[in-house]
Amino acid sequence: MAINSGREEAKSGVLPEEAEALARAVLALPGLELKGLMTMAPKCESADAYRTYFAQTRHLSRQLWQTLGLAGEP
Repeated sequence: MAINSGREEAKSGVLPEEAEALARAVLALPGLELKGLMTMAPKCESADAYRTYFAQTRHLSRQLWQTLGLAGEP
């Protein structure tokens, strides 16, 4: 499931606050299994700036797995 953590209009994916609703929709479909989240950070000036976007998505994935009661770690 793609997360638009940089909130860029030119990129697809859901905004972080829409991730739970999409995850629930995916889980409701037969034959599909949610395995994880992905994101692509916007162009940044430093490695630390990139890490912020990926850390936010990692936090979101852990939160979703706990909220939705999914087995394993994303």
